[in-house]
Amino acid sequence: ERSEWMSASEQLVSGSINNDFNTQTNACWMLKQVQHDGAGQTGRSMVEMLGVLAVIGVLSLTAFLGINQAITASKGNQILKDVTLHAVNILQDVQRYSVAETKVLSSFHTQATYILQKETLKTFTISAENITKSVCTYLQEHKPSLAEELYVGTDNNCTETNKLVWYFNYDLSSEIAYQNRFKRCTNEGENCNECGICHNGYCVDHDERCAEGQNCQNNICSSCPKGSYGEQGSCRSCNTNAGWAGKVRSQCGRCDGMYVDGVGDCHGCANATEVTKYGVTKSQCEACALWNPKRYYFAGTCAICNTELNSDRTECLHECDEGQFFTANGTCESCSTTQKITTMEECHHCDNRVWNKNVCDRCTDPTWLGTMTNGTGLTFEQARAECHRCDNLAIDNYANCFSCINNVSSYAMAQSECERCQQVNPKVYYSNRHCKECTGTNPYYDKTTKSCKECSQPLVNNRCLDE
Repeated sequence: ERSEWMSASEQLVSGSINNDFNTQTNACWMLKQVQHDGAGQTGRSMVEMLGVLAVIGVLSLTAFLGINQAITASKGNQILKDVTLHAVNILQDVQRYSVAETKVLSSFHTQATYILQKETLKTFTISAENITKSVCTYLQEHKPSLAEELYVGTDNNCTETNKLVWYFNYDLSSEIAYQNRFKRCTNEGENCNECGICHNGYCVDHDERCAEGQNCQNNICSSCPKGSYGEQGSCRSCNTNAGWAGKVRSQCGRCDGMYVDGVGDCHGCANATEVTKYGVTKSQCEACALWNPKRYYFAGTCAICNTELNSDRTECLHECDEGQFFTANGTCESCSTTQKITTMEECHHCDNRVWNKNVCDRCTDPTWLGTMTNGTGLTFEQARAECHRCDNLAIDNYANCFSCINNVSSYAMAQSECERCQQVNPKVYYSNRHCKECTGTNPYYDKTTKSCKECSQPLVNNRCLDE
């Protein structure tokens, strides 16, 4: 009988641990049968008592683990709230903190200390230290939607105490935010969120889906009147007709018809003449088209088309005369007015021009354009293609665009780049991964003998007439 009790108890414990209902049922039936067979006995045997204690232990352990998981989730969610709140505030005002600035941020829901590190104008990190292993593991599985990446220590493995670093990128985060706010939809008339209706591919507000006295704002029912938003118990005006609203980000973040550009300035979509070129995302501009159908995404700007857009709203159909370029404001301007050229695409409409960090230079003007990838968003291949728009320019291995005639780079470069310079400058030659120049009164490089020579008279059309 004792062995039967022991076997039944072991099965009950095993079934509880493995969550096996059939095993638990069979074990209970066996215990009941043994109890019935021993009904004539008085008291309980040691084996029976141990079986009961084992069951109680398993149930207590299960409850303890469940409570620990709940506590871990609660701590993790509080940290997520703090990090998200700080990130939203910073994303709404990218110029609030200086580049390379480090700042201690306050805690709203926890006792944790958060550190802001501003890397560039549009990128920053928020870190938290002394995070326990269980909370660290939870946060690895629940990354904030606006964060691009989460780093843990040096190898991304949670230990007993951890430092967590969330990385944010304005361009990516604003894209996510606007995609969530102006949701795309495919089925005309379908419901979107609380009170939105699918119309022309977007979820638009529909007041009839809200209760009496409320209206639909951003697909959510609100008690504030149209053209305003709720803040600290009161309704504030959105002023959606404003063109450039400066740095009033509280309006931009919560009002229809307004958006924040890459430097944190607020703009009104309905304004028919204003174009911003500071890091506007495609989703922001597409959302603006709901309030101004002339707007379309053009070369990183939210441009105005004063003629007619193509079917997919990606190109403004226009014709400019020779020697003119098409502007983001929807007009034709002369290429001679370089100060009006504000984008690379505008610059490319003009011959013999190169885009040099927000300036459209004539090919004959540059001597040294510097590193074309710094602060421009261009890859090396894109920078080389831009530099090669001018026959007299070449690029070294550090993405420096230079003049083959007036300022040959002293940095290492590909042989093909130096050979490109030889087409316009007979003095240059390639040696030891560098492009060098022959010196003298009328020097030139003889490709046959592979040596520098002196011409008895000035070169004519880059050739020595002595040959």
